[in-house]
Amino acid sequence: MLIRTVTIFFLLVFSGSISHLRAQNRFWRSAQRSALTEFDWNCAETSWHPSRSLKIIVRAALRREDDGPPTYADRAFAFDVNGDGAAELFVPLACGETGNCRWAVLTTHPPQLLGIIWGQSIYLHRLQDRWPVIITYGHMSAVEGDLTTFRFRYNRYVPSKDTYAINHGDFDLDIHGGRGHKMPAFLKRARAGCKNLGY
Repeated sequence: MLIRTVTIFFLLVFSGSISHLRAQNRFWRSAQRSALTEFDWNCAETSWHPSRSLKIIVRAALRREDDGPPTYADRAFAFDVNGDGAAELFVPLACGETGNCRWAVLTTHPPQLLGIIWGQSIYLHRLQDRWPVIITYGHMSAVEGDLTTFRFRYNRYVPSKDTYAINHGDFDLDIHGGRGHKMPAFLKRARAGCKNLGY
């Protein structure tokens, strides 16, 4: 009886893990077939000059997301994610000690907030006249992190329900528990968004 119970438990965990992996792969399909760009806080340019409308939007987002210093919102990374010829802006609002930031995703024409994403590294690709998924990596410890997939739904970027635990080491994870996953190969192939990426 005990052996049967344990076997059923492991089958449920394994099937849940496989189901979760399939869901992630479905979300990631367009990213796996595209040229990816990776950026982080170091790639955000302080030379951006937001319009008055964008400043108002960013200030409002900063008030909602600010949980104490340090706060930024004084720089942006530009990337045209939907292929319409106008770059979207990724503005870091607040960042933690581990390098994770909360980013406002903005359009410039018209000025609009498309959502708030979070992570240390952001992975982008372009789809013509469509809003692709955005994948972010959140740093949690020297050997542990997670991937979050943001999908464009109802005119906003929203996070998928589950994160994807990343294990950079050889032992079980302390925070997520279990073995986790290695960083997917397609993300490792991403082009650096700036020469200072990761510094």
